Amino acid sequence: MNGDGARRIGFEWGLEGKEHGSYDEYGLLRWSAERLAHVFDKLRARYAAGTPSELPQVTIAPAGIEDKDTGEKSHNVVLAIHTWSDHRDFTGRKVAYTRWFFVPYHQLQDHPVSYQALYAAFDALPLTPEPPLTVAVPALDPRDVMPGSDALAAAALLASGQQVCLVGADGVPMAERLRFVDTVMALLPYGLRTRFSAATWTSSTTKHRIKLSFARYAPEGVQAVHWGQGADIPLDKHSAEYHRILRNRDVDYPDLIGWLAGQTEPLWFNDDDRPRVFELLRQSASQSPPPRPPDPAPAPAPAPAVSRQRGMVGATQQGPTVDALAQALADVAPTMDPRPALNALLKAVKDQPGRTALGEAMSRHHCFRDVLDHQDDSAHLYEQLAAAAFLPDEKLSWTSCNALLDAESTPEVVRLRLEGQPSPQRRRLKGLNRPQWWRFGWVKRHRVACAIGALVFAFTLAGGAALLYLHNDNAPNPQAFSPAPQTSLGESTSAEPYMTYTQAPSSSPETPAGLAGISWDAIAIACAVVGIAGSIGAVIYIRRPSRYEGSMTGRHRA
Repeated sequence: MNGDGARRIGFEWGLEGKEHGSYDEYGLLRWSAERLAHVFDKLRARYAAGTPSELPQVTIAPAGIEDKDTGEKSHNVVLAIHTWSDHRDFTGRKVAYTRWFFVPYHQLQDHPVSYQALYAAFDALPLTPEPPLTVAVPALDPRDVMPGSDALAAAALLASGQQVCLVGADGVPMAERLRFVDTVMALLPYGLRTRFSAATWTSSTTKHRIKLSFARYAPEGVQAVHWGQGADIPLDKHSAEYHRILRNRDVDYPDLIGWLAGQTEPLWFNDDDRPRVFELLRQSASQSPPPRPPDPAPAPAPAPAVSRQRGMVGATQQGPTVDALAQALADVAPTMDPRPALNALLKAVKDQPGRTALGEAMSRHHCFRDVLDHQDDSAHLYEQLAAAAFLPDEKLSWTSCNALLDAESTPEVVRLRLEGQPSPQRRRLKGLNRPQWWRFGWVKRHRVACAIGALVFAFTLAGGAALLYLHNDNAPNPQAFSPAPQTSLGESTSAEPYMTYTQAPSSSPETPAGLAGISWDAIAIACAVVGIAGSIGAVIYIRRPSRYEGSMTGRHRA
């Protein structure tokens, strides 16, 4: 083992792809052990996730490999890294490589690791690693994990045996998706990794058996969890109970995760092992924490010391402690990692006064954007803050809710969480608040509706007025264009040889006096009606509840 806590673990590998200019289909090109060829075919058929649009992506799968000499079957954790190669096939299309890595599970039983650590170690290797086939991988640190509501919901659903699909994470980087997979599995006994599968990208139209996946929408029969928002938890006695355990603010997540990481007995996601799984989950909330390395040196910002013992903080009052820790987080330098200060702040929030203090601190410090915006997973960190400060069943005590919604600096993920549980009073005032008018978000439809209504009304009113003006004021005088009387010479019987006759011009039947005026007035009235109707339609559209104000179902909302 290295001085930094990393241990060298052995592995086997296989490379899937095509040769340059090949007419063949994708297949295994090279491998470190002959026995992997047969296992590879099964894995590829069972955990195919479709053709990804962006690379790299990662697939995680279990594999059982039988020893030909002894006949014993060993558990393996498989990590597949999908990347682009420099080759093209005979049609000129780019060739993708899939690098498969097989890690014997028995090496991880006394040295639990994260999937992120495995990915970092394997991604640095060449396409065809040479012996000795070992890599240094650091141990899992429970203090690096701070779950949000989406991870809590996913863990409870997986524990009940359901497939879970994360939706709404199309723009989330692959590294952050892999971090989410680690967070979810850290909330379950480590032994379930012998049967766990996940993919940072899957096609919504591809049928697969992957336990935890990411897609544009959830396939039929798969439970959807919305990124950063959670999910509807079915009222199953096991999943609902564990979800309540995870949402309990008295639970110390590092202690819970550290204890679960020590439960390395191989387990299955089936009915036979489910009672054992939930028994371990119940025990995880009450077990004494295992020995852990000391906390890293605190940030230079002043902050009260936070004890690692469950439920203990350095100050005696909740409000001042949360305020001081919030100030410590706000004072973290941009070049430093804010997660230790953030985790200390979230640990101190354990009751309703603490959540109120955190919400006020978020409003006062603009959701700590000066510190968290620089992080790759800033959206997930903001979601953790919002989940800790605003519980759905305490919405009447959200004293800082309106201030955060009115502030232009509030991150979108925080705004969506607040708008997902609107109070009746705030819903009636939607669209009337001037600061909200210029904020980009779902209230953009207010601007569009008002602009369209105003334009329709203005154009139709101006058009009607122009038509009336042209008809009444600028209409030509009929007498100005009447034909002149016709004069002719005729022979007379009197002394005058000729006599002049004047003949009045013939006229067609006259049009009734008010007919033309009625036609123009009708056109103007119709224009006004259209304008008024367009304005009324815009107002109705504004008053209509948005897609974030849907009614809550009878199930428990994460």
